[in-house]
Amino acid sequence: MSREEQTVQPEAIQTILQSGCKITAGARAGPPPPSWRLARQLVLSRRASSRIIKPAAASAIQKAYRQAKQAREEHAARASLHSSFKVWRATVQAQAARCELEELSAIALQAAARGHCAKTQRRALLASLLPALLRLQALARSRIASRGLHAAVAAARCIQSHWRMVRSRVVGQRLTGALARLQNGAVLDKYQKGGLSHERRRRFVWLSKDRQKLCWTEPSAADSRCSATDKSVDMEAITAVSAGVKTKLMKKMGRRAEASAAELILRKPVDALLSGAKAQPLDASCAFSLIGRDRVLDLVAPSEDLQAQWLRDLRTLLLFGHHLDHSAGMDAITAGMGRGSLADPVAAAA
Repeated sequence: MSREEQTVQPEAIQTILQSGCKITAGARAGPPPPSWRLARQLVLSRRASSRIIKPAAASAIQKAYRQAKQAREEHAARASLHSSFKVWRATVQAQAARCELEELSAIALQAAARGHCAKTQRRALLASLLPALLRLQALARSRIASRGLHAAVAAARCIQSHWRMVRSRVVGQRLTGALARLQNGAVLDKYQKGGLSHERRRRFVWLSKDRQKLCWTEPSAADSRCSATDKSVDMEAITAVSAGVKTKLMKKMGRRAEASAAELILRKPVDALLSGAKAQPLDASCAFSLIGRDRVLDLVAPSEDLQAQWLRDLRTLLLFGHHLDHSAGMDAITAGMGRGSLADPVAAAA
């Protein structure tokens, strides 16, 4: 017996004893036996014998057994009901899946049948309409290609006309500038065609007013120049313009200018007089030549800029000089009309 059970207050225990017996109140009929709790408290407080605990303990054991038995029966019933519910639910699910599968199968069969019918009808329709469709497609493709071709041709002609217009303007400006500079003339060094030394002399070179001749004269006579009397070469006879030392005469004069003074002394007096005594240095960056059918003009400019300017102007005049000739321009227009790249001016004006 624990200390806490021994210290139970006697006043908290209800007295059920009666007169006649201190412990059991006699064997006569009386009130019912005390409960397990009350009997335990009486025994712990030493107010009753431990025999009174047995009926209460038996009653408590029987009650607990009945409760455990009832709980086992309820649990078995619930388990049986749960298993029955599981079986029912599995059966219902299987039936639903079977019905759904049958429904899906029916839907798939119906869709396949409808698709087959549609394909059969489509094939029959295509077989009847295929020639007409092919003809329409061919006509549409040809119409699209024809429109694209016409649009491309029109765009190409427009681009060509604009390009020719811009090109004619640029060429006209270049020709105007080149003619003005060439007709104004410049002082250049010109190698002599004849003579013994062929050494260059300073000359005033210009283009005639009618653009037919390239003339030269003494620098002192530049103000009184005359294309009819001064020396000249026809522009039509010039076939090429070359920059640098390219001709035979210029190469010879260049080698003569590079000869040293010691070599000149060892040569014959006449050869020294003709070659080395008056040899002038030759700068290849300032030299250029006009090559024609009859003769070659070897010229040397005072500077590289002047040489580049004369080369550019002469080439421009030789390449595009026909634009300044009315008859040549009419011939070019006629040739363009023949090729189809130009329209008839009379028809276009109408």
